[in-house]
Amino acid sequence: MRKVILFAVFFFTAYICCGQNIQKGSLLGMHVLSIELKPGATMDQFIDFYISHAIPEAEKAFDGVKGYLVKGIRGENNKSIGVLWVFRTEADRNRYFTDEGEGGMTAAGRTAMEKLTEVNKEIEKFGTASSKYTDWLVQ
Repeated sequence: MRKVILFAVFFFTAYICCGQNIQKGSLLGMHVLSIELKPGATMDQFIDFYISHAIPEAEKAFDGVKGYLVKGIRGENNKSIGVLWVFRTEADRNRYFTDEGEGGMTAAGRTAMEKLTEVNKEIEKFGTASSKYTDWLVQ
């Protein structure tokens, strides 16, 4: 019985810690990637590096954002790779990004991007990626 109680406590704690939901007012940035692999690199290597290194480093550099690599399975972007960036609020996104000038970044955004210089150099070993995006405000 003691093992059952310990398991229940562990499961409940893990569920609370890892439970995720998107709140009203969150901003979702959906980026569809165009990836050009380097000779000898595989898409799996690119994806593994992006998930294990690029996204965690971006989450550290840009306070208030959570990133997810996604794969299109139906519709217009079927078989595409994308990144979903979830900001707590539109104001959190605006702290880093603008609609015009300076490459669309604020001073805070440029500072955050400088922190990603090394990880961006590392990902170039596998290939390069460009993206088209749309920001969505959760109603």
